Amino acid sequence: GLGRIGETLRNVGVWTVGILGFILFFSRIGMYTYIADMLTQSGTGVQAGGILSLAGFGGLLAGPSAGYLTDRLGRKRALCLGLALSTLSLSAFIMPLKHILPLLMFFMGFSVTHAFTPLNTIAIEIEPRYRATVASVYGSIRFLGFAFGPPLAYPLYAALSVPGVAAAGALALLLSLLLARLL
Repeated sequence: GLGRIGETLRNVGVWTVGILGFILFFSRIGMYTYIADMLTQSGTGVQAGGILSLAGFGGLLAGPSAGYLTDRLGRKRALCLGLALSTLSLSAFIMPLKHILPLLMFFMGFSVTHAFTPLNTIAIEIEPRYRATVASVYGSIRFLGFAFGPPLAYPLYAALSVPGVAAAGALALLLSLLLARLL
């Protein structure tokens, strides 16, 4: 019961993967939110859903290769690769490249799946006796990034538009690469 939850909450590895998940969700959801707003403001709001869905499609197609690389390279190396790809994908949004936005969205989904697959695997392997408890705590921490991504990124969007949100996400992902080395 509560002892298991307490033990899980005292595990540094659980917090590390949770924070990494938070960063991934923060950077991804912040971008999705403000790209949709940018498209709506520019009169292409009808297309926003289609463009955003390309990230999901990229993630879907990345699944098999992300799983393969996680097994082949090892969890930590595959995670670092996924975080590096995610950093690269967000960095591409810093420049105004609206004409290739569909390609960038696809690549963002593709790269985030390559980060989340090994991260999720690491999370459930931290404490095999408490897999479900660890998965729940990890999930709660990472979903805070989903909840707080848009409001935390808003000041940057208001001041610098999508490139500001992209720069913050890319910087956060660079920091996550350092954090991943602690696993």
